[in-house]
Amino acid sequence: MTTDPLSADYLLQTDIIKNIEAHIMQKGWQVLFSEKETQLDRFYVWCALVEDRALASCLKNNSWDLLIGNGRPGITQSFADKGKTTSTYHPYGDNSGVRAFVHARDFHGAFPKYFEMNEEFRLFHNLAYDESQKKLIDFDTSGYPVDVVQLSDTHIKAHVKYVRKYQAATQQHLVVYIESLRYSNVQLTEIAEDIKSDATKIVKWKRYIREDDSSDEYKTCSQLMMKVVFHPPAMKQVDIWPFEKVNESQYVHYIIGITDDGESIEYTSNPDKLGDYFGKNPDAPNYVTPVYFRKAVLSKYYAESDRYRVSDGLISCLNLWTCRIDNDNPSHIVVFLGDLGRDLPYNEQLHWKQYNVSPDGELSQTSIRRNFDAEFTDPISIDLVFRNEYTRFINDWKTKHGWSFYLPLHENDQYILDILRIPVTHSPEELDTQVLYLTKLLVDSLNEENITAKLNNISPDSKGITKLDLFLTQHSFGDKKDVIQFLRNLNELRSTGSAHRKGSKYQKVLTQQSFVGKKPSEVMEHLLNNAISCIHSLRKHFIDAHITL
Repeated sequence: MTTDPLSADYLLQTDIIKNIEAHIMQKGWQVLFSEKETQLDRFYVWCALVEDRALASCLKNNSWDLLIGNGRPGITQSFADKGKTTSTYHPYGDNSGVRAFVHARDFHGAFPKYFEMNEEFRLFHNLAYDESQKKLIDFDTSGYPVDVVQLSDTHIKAHVKYVRKYQAATQQHLVVYIESLRYSNVQLTEIAEDIKSDATKIVKWKRYIREDDSSDEYKTCSQLMMKVVFHPPAMKQVDIWPFEKVNESQYVHYIIGITDDGESIEYTSNPDKLGDYFGKNPDAPNYVTPVYFRKAVLSKYYAESDRYRVSDGLISCLNLWTCRIDNDNPSHIVVFLGDLGRDLPYNEQLHWKQYNVSPDGELSQTSIRRNFDAEFTDPISIDLVFRNEYTRFINDWKTKHGWSFYLPLHENDQYILDILRIPVTHSPEELDTQVLYLTKLLVDSLNEENITAKLNNISPDSKGITKLDLFLTQHSFGDKKDVIQFLRNLNELRSTGSAHRKGSKYQKVLTQQSFVGKKPSEVMEHLLNNAISCIHSLRKHFIDAHITL
């Protein structure tokens, strides 16, 4: 853009006229409001929604059909026969067929002014307002934010896809108004205006050039008035019910078998293309064809516990989607082919594809009993068993004795029990994290206050495990040695490995606990087995037996 006030092109605003169509909906965004003022020029952008009945009138002139600040609900009055007054409420300010798409909120100095999008647009797309970022946001199929509208006091732009979908649904035309004022020292006699107005399929403009009599600083000024019209797409393009688009390419193909030559056999996960036990698509694989994945497929979901939850037989994302999985299988995660296509969004299907392997082994007995025999079955995978036993122990202890053996997790630690697991990778970091979590649950969460209250004599310097040792001794707990030794070993493993720099002491602890050379999954499985044994022993003595504390 030239900014030379002595340039004829500057005064004629040829840069704006030539380039306006190239900048329409640029890079997927459309400016709906802009306000820029300098000593040399003024540039304004505004917009409105126009119904079919008002479009012809709108296109007859270059002036704005809706001024900034107008378009709020109001009441009009008309005088019918015999002087009778009729009052009519108008949700869009009047009955002209022109509506505000952006509202300028001004409170006459009593409160800072601001801009906001049309409420119907916000509700149609169910957009949230992120006040800190001054954005309206949508969420994708995994709950991640998607910027839809960016708002400020001088500039507003909206994501084209959302604007066009709203237009398709409402069948309203979007008209963007542009007014550009420029001041110049070019003499009026030096300007030969060949074209003062023009129109294309979407752009209509008119230019006025005159002597500037508003000040002594400039000789001439030009005013460019433009209208850019976006006609609504067909309603079927809105891509929501009942016009949702079914695209076969949005269903990932997964490995379901191996040929005699060792080649992978893949098939679509589109549930409509799969067979069932009632004769549907008889030549296609069954909906419940098992598909196998490396266990590392779950790492992504464990890493974002505020968004995803992996539980016994299920994985879910917020309140957006849930998918059945067989995570009780000892070597793989197994999912039915049809569930992959029905329950997982396309981006999640792509994630799972990376970990897809050839069929190996069978479904777990837990999955078979639940899905084919309609039986209620507890899991056998040690990490799932621990979660169930730990929770049940806490609840049953509280019910019998009236106080908690383990304190509830802090709200910022609530995720720990959900993601405590057998490591799904060979990473030492994953093992460190799981040891840390298990220690928090079994050692750090001990209710020292209530345990201490049940003791006769105790040193004020005693720590949690020592207090528990005395508590178990005082109540004649026969497996005390095994339980206390396990908790001390676990705490030492955490202290020398997870909580501090590793060194010779950590290697010594690994040797003492016979963990040298073992895989992270083997170490964690051993720890969880011992943890469950301890919980069972405590349950047998303090809950199942007739003992009162």
